[in-house]
Amino acid sequence: MLYEYLRVGRESGYAVTVEVSYYVYLRREVGRDWKDALLTLRDTIIFIEENNDFVFSKEFAEFVKNSGNYFVLVNRAPFKMLPYSIHEIYAIVTNGKRTDVKESYHELKEIYGNYPIVENNRMKYVITEDSNSGCQNHLNI
Repeated sequence: MLYEYLRVGRESGYAVTVEVSYYVYLRREVGRDWKDALLTLRDTIIFIEENNDFVFSKEFAEFVKNSGNYFVLVNRAPFKMLPYSIHEIYAIVTNGKRTDVKESYHELKEIYGNYPIVENNRMKYVITEDSNSGCQNHLNI
């Protein structure tokens, strides 16, 4: 829906009211890859849907780290190259029928909602699985 509105505006049949810039990357266009589409964007919310394998690359992880953008990545596979908060992982839950013309309703449900948010992001210990996690940060505690 966001892509259609971005492409043709109100002719899409949707109404989108935003106070920020956004961009929707669905798939590679002929003669244009993700770098051509995303590298010039700044202070933008970038939506990327699944079936875009570049999101699993170190090159994309480096771009995310330095871009100054906010990313909404829709995917079923884990992003091993990207650091992210467990408080920002959601499932899309659908209520209603999808097999007929009745309306269906979607909502985002936080998957790991039972973990507390640590005050001021101050932690005593941080445990990682291994050094190949894709993000090498040192904490001063």
